[in-house]
Amino acid sequence: MEKETNNVVQEEKRKKIVGVEGKPLKQKQAHPYEEYLWKGGIIFLIVAACIIFAVVVVRIEAVLDELHDLIDIFEPILCGLVFAYLLNPIMNRLEKIFTSFFEKKVKDKDKLHNIVRALSIFVTLLFALFVIAILLYMILPELFDTISNVVKDLPGQFNKFTNWVTNLSINERMDGILAESLSSIGSYVEDWAKSNLLTKMDSVFSTVTVGVVGLLNIIEDIFIGIIVSVYVLANKERFIGQGKKIIYALFQTKTANTTLEILRDSNQIFTGFLTGKVIDSFIIGVICFICLSILRMPYTLLVSVIVGITNIVPFFGPYIGGAISVVLILLSDPKAGIVFVIFIIILQQVDGNLIGPKILGESTGLSAFWVIFSILVGSGLFGFIGMIFGVPTFAVIYHLTKKFVEKRLEKKKLPVNTEDYNELHYIQNTKVILKEKKNDE
Repeated sequence: MEKETNNVVQEEKRKKIVGVEGKPLKQKQAHPYEEYLWKGGIIFLIVAACIIFAVVVVRIEAVLDELHDLIDIFEPILCGLVFAYLLNPIMNRLEKIFTSFFEKKVKDKDKLHNIVRALSIFVTLLFALFVIAILLYMILPELFDTISNVVKDLPGQFNKFTNWVTNLSINERMDGILAESLSSIGSYVEDWAKSNLLTKMDSVFSTVTVGVVGLLNIIEDIFIGIIVSVYVLANKERFIGQGKKIIYALFQTKTANTTLEILRDSNQIFTGFLTGKVIDSFIIGVICFICLSILRMPYTLLVSVIVGITNIVPFFGPYIGGAISVVLILLSDPKAGIVFVIFIIILQQVDGNLIGPKILGESTGLSAFWVIFSILVGSGLFGFIGMIFGVPTFAVIYHLTKKFVEKRLEKKKLPVNTEDYNELHYIQNTKVILKEKKNDE
C-alpha cells in the first residue's frame, strides 16, 4: 500500500515536470530584476500616496470646495437617503403593528409583506409631512408677526429698554456712562436705518431674489429626496443585500465580517443619538411652552419652537436658542427677559442632568471635551448640518479606535482599562509599574 502511494506521488511530480501528454514543460524562471520591480512599485505607490496626502493638506480649502460641489450634485440623492434613514425606525414600528393586524386576514406571506410595506411607507410619509406642516403652521405666522412687530415698534421698544436701564440707579458715574452709551447706540441705529439701509435696498432686493431661487432649489431637492426615500424604504432589504454582496466580493471573509460589525455599531450609535435627541428636544419644547404660558411671556410659541429645535444641536444648541429668544423677549419686556434667562438656565440644567441622560444614556460614549471638539470640527466643515451629525460621526470614530486599541492590548496581554494607565510609569513583562509620587505632585 505504501509503495503504491509513493508511485502515485512520483507520477504527479512527473506530470508537473513533463506534462500530462509526456511533453516536457518549460519551467517559468523568475526575471532577475522581478523582486526589485515589485519593491520599486510598492515604494512608488507609497511615495505617490504621500504626495497626494500632502497636496490635500496644503490645498485643503480647494479640496473642500470640490467636495462641496460634488455634494451639491448628489444632494437630492443624499436627501433621500437621509430621509429614508430617519424615517426607517418609524416604518419598522408601523410594520410590526400592521403585520400583527393583517397576518390573520392575509395568508400569503409575499402579499402580506407587500401590503404591510406599502401601508407603512404611506403612513410614515403622511406622519412626517403632517409634523412638518404643523411646525410651519405654528412657526411662520408667529415669525412674521414677530418680525413685523419688532420692526414697527423697534424705536419705542428701544426707548422703553433705555429708560428701564437708566432707572436702574447704580451710581452717578455708571448711570451717566450707561445713558451716554445707549444714546450713542440709538443714534447709530437710526442713522444707519436712514442712510445705509435705504441706499442699499437694491442689494437687499437682489439678495432676496437669490434667496428665493435658493429656496426653490431646496424645495426641489426635498421633493426629489422624498421620491428617492420611498424607493429606498420599499427595497431596503435588497439594497442591504447588494451592499453585503459587494463587501464579501471585495474583501476576505474575515475583513468583510469586521466591516459589517463596524456598520452595525455605527448604525446603532447614529440611530440611538438622533432618535434620543429628537425625543429630548420635543420634551424640552413642550415643557418650555407650558412654563412660558404660565409665566405669560411674549412670543411663547415661537420661543418654545426655537428652544426645541436648537436643542437638537449638542452642547451649543441650548445657548444658541436661549440667546435668540432672550433678544426677542428683551425688546418686548426687559423684566420678562431677565425672568426668561433664569428659567432657561434652570431648564437646561434639568435637561442636562435628568431628561437627557435618561433618554440618551450612553449612546455616544463621548466626554464633554470630545463633544465640543466634534461640534467645532463638524460646524467648520459642514455648517449647521455638521453640528448635528458631527457628534455621532466622531462617536463612531472614537468607538472604532477604542476597539482597535483594546484588541491590540489584549493580544499583548496588557490591561485595557484607562484607569490602569493613569499612574503608570512603565510596563515590565506585562506587569504595570506605577510611577513614584513626588512631594510637589
